Amino acid sequence: MKRRRVILIIVTVLLLGGFAFNLSRPKEPSYEGRTLTEWVSKYKNDCYEKKISPRYGFDSPQMTNSVSAIRAIGTNGYRSS
Repeated sequence: MKRRRVILIIVTVLLLGGFAFNLSRPKEPSYEGRTLTEWVSKYKNDCYEKKISPRYGFDSPQMTNSVSAIRAIGTNGYRSS
């Protein structure tokens, strides 16, 4: 009986620890304090303001800030809050 209780306590602690760890992690990668969603939104807004098609404006010189951030997230993105 005592052995079952110890095993149950250990399993419970491990499950709660895994659950807490999963909740504490951010949901998407970020770069320079902005999430990927924010960078993509900025890119789309810049395309709209400059009347550049998002499909063809990716290499446009006006989009260097958001494009370089999106590319960096692809290679150097990390999960941070």
